[in-house]
Amino acid sequence: MHTKRKILAVITLIFFMAVVVLAYGYFYARLPAVVEAEITLRDLPAEFDGTKIVFISDIHLGPWRSGQWLSKIVSKINGLQPDLVLLGGDYVERGTEYMESAFDELSKLKSPLGIYGVMGNHDYLRGVQLAPVFMNRAGIEFLDNTGFWIYQQEARIKISGLGDLYFGEQLYEQALGEAVSEDTVILVSHQPDYVESLPDDRVDLMLSGHTHGGQITLFGLWAPIVPSKFGDKYISGFYETPMTKLLVSNGLGTFKYPLRYFARPQINVVILRAGG
Repeated sequence: MHTKRKILAVITLIFFMAVVVLAYGYFYARLPAVVEAEITLRDLPAEFDGTKIVFISDIHLGPWRSGQWLSKIVSKINGLQPDLVLLGGDYVERGTEYMESAFDELSKLKSPLGIYGVMGNHDYLRGVQLAPVFMNRAGIEFLDNTGFWIYQQEARIKISGLGDLYFGEQLYEQALGEAVSEDTVILVSHQPDYVESLPDDRVDLMLSGHTHGGQITLFGLWAPIVPSKFGDKYISGFYETPMTKLLVSNGLGTFKYPLRYFARPQINVVILRAGG
């Protein structure tokens, strides 16, 4: 009897610990951090100094992420009063039925310089024809393989985007158009891996998501799965690369399992600074 009680106590303890660990991962995954970074760009016009960009990625709206959850995210972003909002793709987790709900909420974003977004690999799988339609209805400029000049007084910078690295095309010249090295170009690419394929140095800043910061990590030190051919080289955060500066967001949602460990979801705020 004494042995049986010990075994029962051990089983109870293991069960309790498992519940605590799962609950922690579930609720941690629903608490996005606002992560701010000042990034100096050499050719940035003085008129854009201090411009606030909010970048979000990997919403993955689906069974574990409701429109109500996204509504709170949108309210938080609007409270940050961004000048410009950029979206990094993967709006839905599965099922085209979530696409409309996602963009209904994203249509409430407010930004004087506009809202622009690319598609991610999940968007190609779940609704390659639908995403651009819903983006247009939501007042979001579809950014895959194209670019837009945005203006402050007489000064301008270019916002460009590329198609998904797995399922789309990356028409770099089409996206950048007539932009030259002396112009400021911000490029949105869902996957950060493209940073190693940049053909020239015209891009001043590249914004990406896709990795989820590893999503499930060992104390933030190691992630068993990182969806990148470069492993954890570009897993999360800011990087100075030979061709450009790169910011990789942890994103907001989750893939497969509604859990995160030591890879907190993020709303990224970039303050542009003009540098010599």
